[in-house]
Amino acid sequence: MTSLKNKINSLLIGTAILSGIQCSNEVETRHNIEPTLITEAVPHDTDDPAIWIHPSDIGQSLVIGTDKEIGGGVYSFGLDGKIIDSLSLKKVNYPNNVDLLTQIKTVHDTTDIIAFTERESHRVRIYSYPSLKAMDGGGFPVFENQTIDSLKRPMGIAFYRNPRTEESYFFVSRKHGNDGAYIYQYKIHTDTIPFSVEKVRAFGGFSGEPSEIEALMVDNYHEYLYYSDEAFGIRKYYADPSKGDAEINIIGKTGFTEDREGIALWPTDKKGNGYIIVSNQQDNSFNVYNRRSPHEFIGNLSLSTTETDGCDLYPDSLNAQFPNGIFIAMSEEKTFHFYDLGLLEEYLKKE
Repeated sequence: MTSLKNKINSLLIGTAILSGIQCSNEVETRHNIEPTLITEAVPHDTDDPAIWIHPSDIGQSLVIGTDKEIGGGVYSFGLDGKIIDSLSLKKVNYPNNVDLLTQIKTVHDTTDIIAFTERESHRVRIYSYPSLKAMDGGGFPVFENQTIDSLKRPMGIAFYRNPRTEESYFFVSRKHGNDGAYIYQYKIHTDTIPFSVEKVRAFGGFSGEPSEIEALMVDNYHEYLYYSDEAFGIRKYYADPSKGDAEINIIGKTGFTEDREGIALWPTDKKGNGYIIVSNQQDNSFNVYNRRSPHEFIGNLSLSTTETDGCDLYPDSLNAQFPNGIFIAMSEEKTFHFYDLGLLEEYLKKE
């Protein structure tokens, strides 16, 4: 399979030859988009971010990111990239991915919540945010019907809220799984504290080893779940369990150097238009697709991050440093890179 980078190189070389210009395969044909800022490093291994928008002072919004290791943590960062220790959870048993859901009605009040997978404990944790009060009674076991340890380790997580019923769910993927039942979906009951959860289905195609499934993303406007079957493609399903388990589409079967990883939604308006961004991990770049079916390829973004696992995006102005919105991507040097979204927009226009 010819990589996207090689295709671009070939096109540029061909154009140069037609123009009578000498060109070599060794010539670098792209430049990296440099970040607006890089966060402080975490102790072990960054993996996945989520963005919390402050309800009254948007400049005080926060970024939540996981530090993936036994004894790792879930860290809060200010928009200046500094770790906020008072809003971070430490000594967590291998936190993998994290997601955020706002305005959850509980028996007492309304709160925002975060959920993250605690891989080696085989459970999902749910906390209020930013108050960081445990809402889960110590955690919710997942994949609990499995008897093999390797099939019980949760990795990716994504929230879904049904816009008609206001019922809330999370999807969770795992380190290893079975074709047709790799993803589990749980309904969250918030009428008591601690919350309770109820498994509603197991579904989802899988191409087989050595691939795995980590990154999940829900487009709540269109009610679709997307996930990266890393060596195969980005799979698309209905988020609403009442619509069935049939696979709708597979995106990005070509154009990746090796693994498909983190997925971010890039809304461009309030009408469901925009892009889907997927980490082309070993190429240290991101492939961009149309948000709407048939999800045609838009372009490739070469960023400064290396081996990106997780990413997230907020499309509106935050402060003077991020006047066009923010894109956040994990980088393997134990940091997250923050980009003003305008940098990505300018690069895409050149593609």
